[in-house]
Amino acid sequence: MTAFRILIVEDEILIADSIKRYLAQKGHQVVGIAISYEEAVHLYHQKKPDLCVLDIRLNGIRNGIDFAHFLREQISSIPFIFLTSQVDQRNLTAAKETFPAGYLSKPIQRESLWATIEIAMHHYLEQSKSP
Repeated sequence: MTAFRILIVEDEILIADSIKRYLAQKGHQVVGIAISYEEAVHLYHQKKPDLCVLDIRLNGIRNGIDFAHFLREQISSIPFIFLTSQVDQRNLTAAKETFPAGYLSKPIQRESLWATIEIAMHHYLEQSKSP
């Protein structure tokens, strides 16, 4: 499996650290951890990740859905995976409208995270090859 540069957007530091450890176990590089929309935008521009693991609930007014829309608006849009405890219909509907590469519920299972990343990046890279 190829290693990817991944941005974690998660406001709970203990969860973010666990995700970081899981990603390191597969050889991925975590380029940063953001706890708010503003930090996520800054790290996105500064670090140029390949993929984003994104919680819906973040510190501040803007949330993960807002950041997903930001990602979709970029010229070189990257895939993102929601990782959240927000599994109610309202949040699920809002998340679907951003066309995520995956939607995982907490508590996270590392094997599910690994598989979702692998499939998301495979799909993204194959689409990038198409004319």
